[in-house]
Amino acid sequence: MAAPSIPLEVFDSSIKLNFTEVSTSAIGGRVIACSDDFFVSRDNLIKPGPSISMKGQFGPNGALYDGWESRRHNPTFDWVIIQLAAHESHLHYVDIDTSHFSGNEAPQSQVFGLHLDQPAGDNLKLLPGDKRWEELLPVVTLGPNSRHIFELGDKAKEGLWSALMVRMIPDGGMARFRAYGRPVPPPLLSALPTPDVAPIDLLSPLIGGRIIAASDANFSPPSNLLLPGRGHDMSDGWETRRSQVGRGKYAPDGPLAGQERKEWVVARLGATGVIKHVEIDSAYHVGNYPVAAGAEATLCDAEWVTIAAKTPLGPHRQHWLATDSSVAPTAVFSHVRCSIYPDGGLKRLRIYGHPIAPTTSLTAPARTTETALPLTFEAFKPFGQVIQGWELATSAPKGVSFNRANQDTAAKFHRLTQVSPAATALGCLRAPAEHDVRTGATINIKSLQKSDSTKAFMPQGTGAAPGEVALNDGSASVVVVALAGEDGSPDLATAKSFLATAAQGVSFSENVWYSLITVNERQDYAILGSKDAEYTESAVDFDVYVPAYNPAPVKAVPPTPAPSAGAILASALHGGDAIHPVPVTEKDFAPFGELIRAYPAGYTNGVASGSPKPHQSWISTTTDTYPVHAGAVSSIGVYRSTKKIGLERGQVFDVKYMERHPYTSQSFIPMGKGSISGKGENALSPGGAFLVAVAMNGPDDRPDPATLRSFIMESGTGLVYRAGVWHHPVLVLDDTLDLACIETQVATGAGGVSDERDCELLTYEVEGQPFGRIAVPDL
Repeated sequence: MAAPSIPLEVFDSSIKLNFTEVSTSAIGGRVIACSDDFFVSRDNLIKPGPSISMKGQFGPNGALYDGWESRRHNPTFDWVIIQLAAHESHLHYVDIDTSHFSGNEAPQSQVFGLHLDQPAGDNLKLLPGDKRWEELLPVVTLGPNSRHIFELGDKAKEGLWSALMVRMIPDGGMARFRAYGRPVPPPLLSALPTPDVAPIDLLSPLIGGRIIAASDANFSPPSNLLLPGRGHDMSDGWETRRSQVGRGKYAPDGPLAGQERKEWVVARLGATGVIKHVEIDSAYHVGNYPVAAGAEATLCDAEWVTIAAKTPLGPHRQHWLATDSSVAPTAVFSHVRCSIYPDGGLKRLRIYGHPIAPTTSLTAPARTTETALPLTFEAFKPFGQVIQGWELATSAPKGVSFNRANQDTAAKFHRLTQVSPAATALGCLRAPAEHDVRTGATINIKSLQKSDSTKAFMPQGTGAAPGEVALNDGSASVVVVALAGEDGSPDLATAKSFLATAAQGVSFSENVWYSLITVNERQDYAILGSKDAEYTESAVDFDVYVPAYNPAPVKAVPPTPAPSAGAILASALHGGDAIHPVPVTEKDFAPFGELIRAYPAGYTNGVASGSPKPHQSWISTTTDTYPVHAGAVSSIGVYRSTKKIGLERGQVFDVKYMERHPYTSQSFIPMGKGSISGKGENALSPGGAFLVAVAMNGPDDRPDPATLRSFIMESGTGLVYRAGVWHHPVLVLDDTLDLACIETQVATGAGGVSDERDCELLTYEVEGQPFGRIAVPDL
């Protein structure tokens, strides 16, 4: 019986959206065997996107095509075996495309299917002579340069298929082969799982999730939203056209006149279920990401329910939105609608939850349990700010200025958080690990506190001074926050929980209720707050589940071996005397400022040995002596600092720059390093000592070369330069460091706008003579 042929316009407009292309390499389909691909590769056959013309292009074997082409004169047929993306799928249609093959197209084709009892992974091997192959599409005739859509029979639709064998009879070329079907969804649960059961992506195409409608797809299709991974550039996401107030569909006579500008996409979940959180990824959309996004859900044709309120988005990053507290934990949904405001592009959309049948009678849990989601700048914005660096300058949050700094050795993210006028005290806190979440853990939250001043916590690195014991890597912070209700007490309907890595600090806004819980390992925090702040504590009782966080230990790469002693001596003699850096101590650094580290000598109000509760030590005070009319702003930014060219271990470094800040102190806090695998920023390489070069002011109001000193700083020690202290810009020795910077400035320097009162920089390159020389330690 001949297979029915479907008109292209019918298939593309009304049929294709109801099925998943289970053969495409975009979601994991693979060509695992082939009889012959002499002219062009078998792998082209299942590439996403239409075939392109390569007319006039030739390779060593002949003309090039965007498809699969075999040698001539085959007496029987050529074949290719495709492992489908999903382990088991019901198959309904195939699209055999011969675009751009004319005169060398495959005259006929035939398709067979095979079922595997178990998922095979990447090591599957199948042969054309396997007795399990069953014919799904009888021999069909193909034409040149065209797509051919065939509806499959009941065997294909009702059976379960894991692999396909496509015959090309007798030989020739095919541009694309596409198999459309419905992957088998996961088993439906009969009850709500416990919090430690990880949710799955209910929108994954591998279980049948698919896009069914969208308001606009001008630049790229919304189906890209469901692809695995984070893509490779802006092309494999969903991007709409620009919208403008009063024009197009928002014109006075347009269909959406007077309405809020937005675009939307509707998707059918692969399985009905309860929704725990939404992931919206704007990867590679750095200048065209939406201002905000939100999500709604429905069960079939019921009313739409807001599951994630309209939330600001940032460029090139993943955003995790917890299901709104107003949504019943037993609510089951089948469809979601994601809206972006006003327009723009997204990379991926994921809906995490548990598959449950809508007819199941569910019992709500007796206790409320929040899940700690990865911390992001935008999600935390109602409660304060996140203090961190980013790999790409274009990833800076909207409104955060960025520029290259320190003679192009650092990327500076300015004014990530502003601070209250009273928040001038700098201190340190060594917090014990209160819980171990390496395999996941439920934490009972018993109290929250708030302050009438901002308070910032910046996790420091794990390095230690000589004679001290370094902290272990792998710490993290669970950040629990809530807004104040009308009566001032915590409004638990607004409560959110986040997991912050050791590379992320937080600043809590005034009167925001919070709890900061250190997990896995002890952690030192630099603190900026007010000594006189009034704190209020409120009893609460709810649980937070923290998913397993157990980063693999990464050993620091040893510094480059020092050159020979002769080379060092020659370098030193060539440049005259060089000073030798020494490990920094509070006493030696006292003429220039203070050190921020856990309970240095002389500070007795730190945590007592064995004490269950940590206590912060106030060590220094920030300074701001700008004229009132200057409009200076106190804030915390982050320098992502890299090693300076010419700064090599075991060699002499010429000090060519010295600077001071006449009106403000300047603090640098080396931050920790960490990441959540597959979520957010990648971790920086471990390690990260740095050098400090300072000098006293001379009689001529210039730095005195005779007083030049240099100190070795480990990543567990921060510092405060007093106002007016001459110093060299940060000198990172080996590995990239994020340095939180606390300072007051009139201008940031971003966009070429600066104010000479912020920084006085001197350059020493007259006749090749530097200000001084430093013998960089070898190890």
